[in-house]
Amino acid sequence: KKEKEKNTITTQICRIIWLIGVIAYFIISFATKSWHITWIIFIITILCTMVFKLIVSLKNDKNESSDNNE
Repeated sequence: KKEKEKNTITTQICRIIWLIGVIAYFIISFATKSWHITWIIFIITILCTMVFKLIVSLKNDKNESSDNNE
């Protein structure tokens, strides 16, 4: 149950990152009229999501290894 709860929180945070990315895309695109280049925001959003997942994964691995050592 605890693992499922962690996954749910991680999923929700990833959704928030994407929501922020999409909102930023539209605001910046409409404000600057630079639709031809602002698509890069989606690549940045993917990068942020992957970095977040990596941090969570490393933290979980560290916690599991410390639990196994005890």
